[in-house]
Amino acid sequence: MTAASRLAAALLVVGLALQPAQAEDAFDAARDAWQASRRHEALDARVLAHDTLAATGDPRAIRDLRQAYYSPRSPKDQERYLLASIATAHLHGRSSLAAYDAWRRSERTAEDAWLWYRTLLVAARAGEPDKAAHVARESGNAWLRAAALEALATARAPEGLAVALEVLDAPGGDALTRSLLVEGASSVAYAFADRRHDPEPARLVAALVRKAAEPGLPARTHVVLKRRLREILGTAVPRGDADPSPTAPNTPAVAVDGDRYAPPSRSRFFGIEASGERIAYVIDVSVSMSTRLTAEEREALQDVVARADASRSGRPRPTRMERRPEPVPTTRFDAARACLRLSLEALAPHQRFTVIAFGSEAGPLVASHLMPATPGNIRNVLDRLRDGPDGDRGSLTNLHGGLRRAFLATTGVPAGRGEYVDRRAHLQGCDSIFVLSDGMPCVDDWSSGLCTRATPLAFDREIEIPRFATYSVPHQLADDIERLNLFRKAEIHCIAIGEANGPLLWRLASIGHGRLVRLGATEAAPGTALPEGLRVVVHELRFHDDESRRAGAAAALARMQAVDTVPYLIRALDDPSVVVRRAAADALRDLCAHDEPFDPDGDYDNRAATQQAWRAWFAEHADELRQRLAPR
Repeated sequence: MTAASRLAAALLVVGLALQPAQAEDAFDAARDAWQASRRHEALDARVLAHDTLAATGDPRAIRDLRQAYYSPRSPKDQERYLLASIATAHLHGRSSLAAYDAWRRSERTAEDAWLWYRTLLVAARAGEPDKAAHVARESGNAWLRAAALEALATARAPEGLAVALEVLDAPGGDALTRSLLVEGASSVAYAFADRRHDPEPARLVAALVRKAAEPGLPARTHVVLKRRLREILGTAVPRGDADPSPTAPNTPAVAVDGDRYAPPSRSRFFGIEASGERIAYVIDVSVSMSTRLTAEEREALQDVVARADASRSGRPRPTRMERRPEPVPTTRFDAARACLRLSLEALAPHQRFTVIAFGSEAGPLVASHLMPATPGNIRNVLDRLRDGPDGDRGSLTNLHGGLRRAFLATTGVPAGRGEYVDRRAHLQGCDSIFVLSDGMPCVDDWSSGLCTRATPLAFDREIEIPRFATYSVPHQLADDIERLNLFRKAEIHCIAIGEANGPLLWRLASIGHGRLVRLGATEAAPGTALPEGLRVVVHELRFHDDESRRAGAAAALARMQAVDTVPYLIRALDDPSVVVRRAAADALRDLCAHDEPFDPDGDYDNRAATQQAWRAWFAEHADELRQRLAPR
């Protein structure tokens, strides 16, 4: 061996010896920081500490996270759910299974179902699905049994097929237990939809088809079964004695008792059709919803309205004398109101609905419960929306708060603690949700307020922007909606306008087996990143209540020579304030060394024409502009 080889071998041995020590140091440092942050008042600070500790990948972190789960701080429920998600997202190897077993054994209430689902899913994916199978068969808690079934379905563990068949043969218990177990079995069947012709999946589908004809199940379970069978078989469960699917010859026919098992009533919103009897509309009413629609968005909206008018069902359309005149939609909010009116007026009288409005804050528009679709209730909602975006709810985007309140709503008193395992919410809560948003989530119900940051503005001033919010992080928001919908199985459909986070809304729609529709086009792809300094100035340009602050932000962007902010300056040419429109036009001229004819006092059509001209120019000259402004 040469001297060089001996040196390399020695360095390798030293490196291997150092690795455990370095890992030990990293874990100890993360644990020290975690201990210091555990008592922090702000949820976002504690969550960041939990995530940093779990990200070490050291199984010893489970012990500490379990202790935090046992003694959470306010909001206690949310911190516990987040701890279960964070731990299992980072620590999911076989070395973690024993620690998770101990954690589950110490927490056995219905509210711990999310912990059980997440840890049993880790076990099933690590090659030990028998843990979940045992819980699904033997647990005395229906919520935990259902959580185990859902874990087997998500892991696509073949053991789940036999367990689901056993559950369907003898679900037993009260209405809630039957609902949870039958719907859990449908999740297993859906997980194996691509193998539905194999013997065991085919037997499970056949058992579910028979269940769909049983009168003893809760009404909501019939709705869920119809949806799942339609997805699995590619067709709705038929009305009458017939083969449910020409591609599934071994599936038995279903005898239907009159109209009792007819497909549920349908509702449309922005052209999306949903099935269900209890509908929640979650509508963005932040200040950005007053933004004017682009030409593409107006054209798409006309299409949606025309189709909705042509296919109205349920309630007869009001006569001209009964219908109040509606303005021609020109803003995003107008579009939301017009489509909501069409959707509500098409509901059948026996259906129920609620409208949740969200900006910085979220809450029901009229009533906290699911209301009957009576003309009076519909009129009250539309009247509340007549004056435009609700400034009292703030200018930011609390998407999580809006969705959470949809899951809290029931036909009576709203659900409280542990809403996702609340009996009334499960049996009487919404079964379909429409979500409309035009912004990126940036706050939640537990945001720790605003913080002041210095920015490189030409006008020497600091800006208040939202602190980091736990549920402004897309994967954490989506995880919590998955928790809320784990047993509810509400259909979730999303409508994106403007700068809405398309990938996030797509994931929410996927969780609810729904659809995502984007109205028109936007200048930039969702989630386009900007440096911190630019981001806060753009935020001020778009959202500040003071027109002088918005105008100052436009001037600052020109001095900062940031090419990526040109689309935001173009959008500001249609700001509600003539002062801001003039400042945006000046900023574009200074930044781009180019000018387009523009009258800040002109009408909307003239401003829109100038915006289109600027967009066309920028599309052609963006690269040239970047080269010219690049640092030398």
